[in-house]
Amino acid sequence: MEKTKGISRQLITAGWTSFFSEIGSSTFMFSVSLLLLHTYHNAGVFTLVQLLEPGIILLFNPFIGVYVDQHKKKNIALTSQLGLVITFVILSAWINKAIKSPLFLVYLTICLFIILISTQSRKVSYQAAVISMMPRGSVNKMVSVQQTCTLSATLIAPFIGSLLYSTLGFKSSVFFEGVTEIIVLLGIFLIKFELYATGNHTFQGTQKNILSQLASGLTIIKVHRNLLLVVLSRAV
Repeated sequence: MEKTKGISRQLITAGWTSFFSEIGSSTFMFSVSLLLLHTYHNAGVFTLVQLLEPGIILLFNPFIGVYVDQHKKKNIALTSQLGLVITFVILSAWINKAIKSPLFLVYLTICLFIILISTQSRKVSYQAAVISMMPRGSVNKMVSVQQTCTLSATLIAPFIGSLLYSTLGFKSSVFFEGVTEIIVLLGIFLIKFELYATGNHTFQGTQKNILSQLASGLTIIKVHRNLLLVVLSRAV
């Protein structure tokens, strides 16, 4: 009975954590898109910012993945999420002045870079820990719950983003994202990352290990070309 409650608690916490994570980030990015189109009236600027996320995923996810394998996944997720909360607290207080600056696009790009790196670090560490959050037979159930909650949030986010931006301005979207990131931080804190761990899933390594592993991964992709499609599909 206690075991069943533990599984249900993990599923529920993972569900609302995924929901708030996605609705916050999707709402914010939608509002960023509206702001760029409204401010610059330039599709090129809009496109460059939109390419930032897949570019970061392609360039940095391999390094993030290796780093996650070497350290405690919950610690990385909590640290990354705390960094997101702090970033949005600062952004909320500073955004009105930043928008008026001629260097706003530069400031925004730097903020987005920090946000996306932190988000990817949290996502990778969280995804890598799923197999130890649930018993083997319930892992698919957790993934299904997370995907359902994420999809629901993705469908709702554009409506919230457009409503906030049109009625209260861009700062309201920043504030909304900050609140959701605090909720996600609480969720990550509550989830037991190693509740069903069967052994030590981390290893100690050096920068040489990271580079050698990346080289090995590229060699495997070169031999098995179909894996390249999988990698690219994960980046978009």
